[in-house]
Amino acid sequence: MTMRIPTRRWERRDEDGDLALVGLFPTSPARVWSLDKPLVVGRLGSDADVEIPSGFVSREHGQVGVVAGRVLYRDLNSTNGTWLAGERLTDTVELREGDALCFASAATPDDVVFRLVLAPVRAEGLSWRKVPFGGNVQQVVFGRGLGDVDVADSYVSGRHASVYHSSKGPYIIDLGSTNGVVLNGYPVKGAVPLSAGDIIRIGQTLVYVTDDVLWVGEGVPDAPEGVPDVPEDAPDASIRRSSATSTNGLAIDIKEKNVWTRLKSKTILKDVHLTVSPGEFVLILGGSGAGKTTFLKAVMGESKAEGTIRLGDLDVYEEYERIKYQIGYVPQQDLVRHNDTVYETLFAAARLRLPSHCSDDECEERVAWATELLGLSRESDTMVGRLSGGQRKRLSIAVELVGDPKLFFLDEPDSGLDGVMARALMQNLRSIADLGKMVLVITHGPDRAADLFHKVIVLAKSDRDGSGHLLFCGSVNEAKTFFGVDTLEGIVGRINRSDEGGEGRADYYLDKWEGR
Repeated sequence: MTMRIPTRRWERRDEDGDLALVGLFPTSPARVWSLDKPLVVGRLGSDADVEIPSGFVSREHGQVGVVAGRVLYRDLNSTNGTWLAGERLTDTVELREGDALCFASAATPDDVVFRLVLAPVRAEGLSWRKVPFGGNVQQVVFGRGLGDVDVADSYVSGRHASVYHSSKGPYIIDLGSTNGVVLNGYPVKGAVPLSAGDIIRIGQTLVYVTDDVLWVGEGVPDAPEGVPDVPEDAPDASIRRSSATSTNGLAIDIKEKNVWTRLKSKTILKDVHLTVSPGEFVLILGGSGAGKTTFLKAVMGESKAEGTIRLGDLDVYEEYERIKYQIGYVPQQDLVRHNDTVYETLFAAARLRLPSHCSDDECEERVAWATELLGLSRESDTMVGRLSGGQRKRLSIAVELVGDPKLFFLDEPDSGLDGVMARALMQNLRSIADLGKMVLVITHGPDRAADLFHKVIVLAKSDRDGSGHLLFCGSVNEAKTFFGVDTLEGIVGRINRSDEGGEGRADYYLDKWEGR
């Protein structure tokens, strides 16, 4: 997919930040030039200040310098010209953060284009690498230890930001990072569209966007001093596709959950303490009677337990009326009306769940986004009763998604679906998590999507007290190692009672978890 190259940019230069030229060349390492003096751009071997290894470049091709605090560039009557934002330059121009000077036509194949990018970096110590983007690579998550691209930067969160393709082009979204994401000098709020030539700041790391490559620059750029405020006259930098960029996650502290049966109280869930971070896709796994559905309802505030559930700084139990719209729940049974179309169903949900000040256009925008994300765009005018089982399940998820919740719970969403459809549904849910939301799901076919989960929560019923307990919380690989199995279903086999076809070792693993 070829990205639009903008003809006008809206970058804001940081007043206190140093700007330098970064050379991004397809056949040689990237270089950085300070702007502390005027620079002549020329061909390699010409003794120019900035030498570019390309036959497109003249011996004295152009000149760049700082005049009265403004970075200016002029072409020196070169043979092949200098290109900016898809247009050949004929006059002196002012450059802004993120602008890229190209020494070939915008139509030239990317593997022979040489670029000089104006970026907020110091000249020393910066190294660049290429990360493929586009084609088979539809999403790249940046993070420190937990992303597709591992960024060794103390300013970067575990899962910091996602760059992904939609049918409308590429977007960037903050996954609830601590230090935020800055695009061309503006903070990223929600999902923001990208264009060729954009400069993304993730912590102290820079990402330069081209048609099919993300250039990742690591080293010593200006350290961010916090995300700047969005000026009132800024363009529509955010289409408000997600507001789940909070640095706060979900903290679960359940002491016990009791129910009344036959005129006496019974404890069905006990001692469950864990956290979930924004951007995590979490599997809830457990044996029979472990209290998985009870756990979901207790955490979402529908059925209170003794203990505390916090979503960010808010207590779910004490402030339920305020927080309930930030929580989405998709039960096993679909609750959508069969006599409405997909569009009518979602627009009504958006009108009901979004703030009252949202216009019809904003509701329609969110409906269009949800149908696109969940693969329902072609069914927009289809009656719900005519949808397949998998499509109705995706519609049920979309109904919750249009309200922009931070937290999603799904109880066996893949029930009744075949393996291919179940896997596709789980990929949809992972995409929702990648938008910075917390998604917790119960499924009886976990191995179909084992590679998609960030975390596994294992619950099991203890033979000692008959209550459900937390036996494990960690990554998929850590879970397999802890229980000594090769599959997630093997974990259930370890903890189910022998009369249920299992090994009956729940208490063994409970002791192991508590004594770790």
